[in-house]
Amino acid sequence: MGDCRGHSTAEALLVMLLVMAVTILSIQYLRPGPNTQRGVVVCITEIMAENNSTLADENGDFSDWIELCNLGDQTVNLEGWFLTDDFVQLKRWQIPSVDLVPGEFIVIFASGKNRAFSHGELHTNFSLSNKGEYLALVNPDGQTIAQHYLPKFPKQKVDVSYGIDQSWESEPLPTGPSWRRHQTFFHSPTPGKRNHDRLQGEITEVKIDVHRGIFTTPFEVNLSCPTPDVQIRYTLDGSMPTETRGKVYSEPIPISVTTILKFNVFRSGFLSPGSQTHTFLFPDSVLSQNGNHFPDHWGVRNGALVQTHYGLSKAYFENVDSEIQLRESLESLPSLSIVMDAADLFDAQVGIYSNPLETGIGWERPASIEWIHSGGHRGFQSDCGIRIQGGWSRRPEESPKHSFRLVFKKRYGDPSLEARVFPDAKVAVFETLVLRAGTNNSWLHPSHEERSQAQYLRDQWMRDTLRDMGYASPHGRFVHLYLNGLYWGLYNPCERPDASFSASYLGGSPEDYDALNSGKIINGYRSAWAEMMDVANAGLTDSDAYHAFRRLLDFPAFIDYMIVNYFGGNSDWDAISNWYAVNPRHSKGGFKFFIWDAERTLEKVDVNVLDMNHDQSPTRLFHQLIANPEFRRQFADHVQRHFKKGGALSPESNIGRWRYRSERIESAVFAEAARWGDYRKNIHSYKEGPFERYTVTDHWSVENQRIMEEYFPNRTETVLKQFQVAGFFPEIPPLGSN
Repeated sequence: MGDCRGHSTAEALLVMLLVMAVTILSIQYLRPGPNTQRGVVVCITEIMAENNSTLADENGDFSDWIELCNLGDQTVNLEGWFLTDDFVQLKRWQIPSVDLVPGEFIVIFASGKNRAFSHGELHTNFSLSNKGEYLALVNPDGQTIAQHYLPKFPKQKVDVSYGIDQSWESEPLPTGPSWRRHQTFFHSPTPGKRNHDRLQGEITEVKIDVHRGIFTTPFEVNLSCPTPDVQIRYTLDGSMPTETRGKVYSEPIPISVTTILKFNVFRSGFLSPGSQTHTFLFPDSVLSQNGNHFPDHWGVRNGALVQTHYGLSKAYFENVDSEIQLRESLESLPSLSIVMDAADLFDAQVGIYSNPLETGIGWERPASIEWIHSGGHRGFQSDCGIRIQGGWSRRPEESPKHSFRLVFKKRYGDPSLEARVFPDAKVAVFETLVLRAGTNNSWLHPSHEERSQAQYLRDQWMRDTLRDMGYASPHGRFVHLYLNGLYWGLYNPCERPDASFSASYLGGSPEDYDALNSGKIINGYRSAWAEMMDVANAGLTDSDAYHAFRRLLDFPAFIDYMIVNYFGGNSDWDAISNWYAVNPRHSKGGFKFFIWDAERTLEKVDVNVLDMNHDQSPTRLFHQLIANPEFRRQFADHVQRHFKKGGALSPESNIGRWRYRSERIESAVFAEAARWGDYRKNIHSYKEGPFERYTVTDHWSVENQRIMEEYFPNRTETVLKQFQVAGFFPEIPPLGSN
């Protein structure tokens, strides 16, 4: 080959473009169109690249799909044929031995899962771009194009298929470019069947003159659509409007109380733009909410009906001032409105809230979320999936206020949420968000001691602290949550530290990471974790073993992770509880740990959790490492840096970090108290009394003051002495000291 080092970048680019052009021309003109061998015509009759709910594969995923049909008069075995989305790689995915009799269809999922078994569901090793791309069926010689979409099929639409209109069956079979005039969108996809219902057009999105928000005075909502001869339908109960469900819009809709408005527009043979959701919140409606239109129990637990609780306690509203305080409380934070079919939420058989112990994708339901700012600032809306989140808190007797996980997938709408959810985060694209309800150290806990020290800030403060030490840590903030228009309380939306999170903050792609949630693999593989634990349990006092171990664990990050947990006195933290870890497989960084669900922290000033040592957990790794003198010196160096004046764990830094969060939710906690503060006193007096009516003034503010005036001023020195007694922090100056 010649030496091209002297050529400019522009010249090299020109050469590459010319090669691509010749390649495309050769495909279009030098190779035949469909396979015209006598009696053999197999072609791609239908595709879907935006499969949100049309056809699920064997894993329950709504993957892209490609339909092939034998339009000839002979049975064809597809063994050795190819599908490709790359005109340079015509042999991209090979079809296994499958017989197609004349007129028979076969659906192949373009999922990227790469399954080519003659007697199983077929999956290509590529997926389809919803923006449109080249797609071809290639004959067994690996060179002849049987049929292709050139230069690409058009941009695709949600749950609308694209393919060949088979109305030409009475005409001679088309060849070459003549396929194109038969290509069209289909309003009703028919995977595995003859195509019909050719799309005649698209309906323009409905315009609304008042958007979601917080209101105090009544108003009317006007809906309009410029497309002629359409019918707008709407619902007010969270259900999805369809061509037969919902009220037909004919006049402005009056809004005077908290209202959920969902609407869509329809015309036969035309593509609807999709439903829209707008929640109109009236704080005054919250005081009188009673859940009259919802079930009178939330499923069954241990043979007994689970009691519901929808309203606010009137004991918190003794005068007009308290009603004003509620309004101010509800407007002090953003609101997050979750809207979904009521049956998906509360139905005894299928509702996720009535079956909170059920887990997995089978207990994921479609929902709309809306972020609503007070003061008229425009928020955002997204369609997503929703599940119940958590462990022990799923049990309704332990807490009737459950946490949620939001999952953003192609089947519900966009494959990710693009929004500036956390102003202090560099990331604004999310596949998952967790809505933490708060269970330990909350007013709903079965223990009076924990109820009396409720703050709802501990876990967030711990995650903030690790971030202030210089590490990736899940961001979070606080909102008021509404379920189908009912106020549900104070919640803490935060990032979930899985493989997707790690890729966003540490680089690479999610496929580059193994991720564990309290020892359970949630992404990737377990082999690296098993290797690390085996090496650690074999002992790390030997210098060679210790230094070899560095490739398996990020030492600096691990040390600071452990210091934060020891400082907080994390008492709910073991082999199966409340930690995440990720391993970047393609780098030398080693495992990194993330703080999670650290609600049992910042309790007694003198609490000591240094003796925790559970196998298959971060505490076991620490105790194996701390036996090595070199690690002890490194650990002590980190302690000194963070505990000194101005360090991340100095009293003044701790107080400042706590005050920043507590001042932002202090007003909001009043609404939480009105919703759940006397639940254990008046609704379900479970386990340990006394059962009181918990308030901001008598409980939350008192504990908040104790943490800032007693805990933080004394905790730093207390933990330092604990380290010294344990031999973790030597009396001699550690490395890096003056």
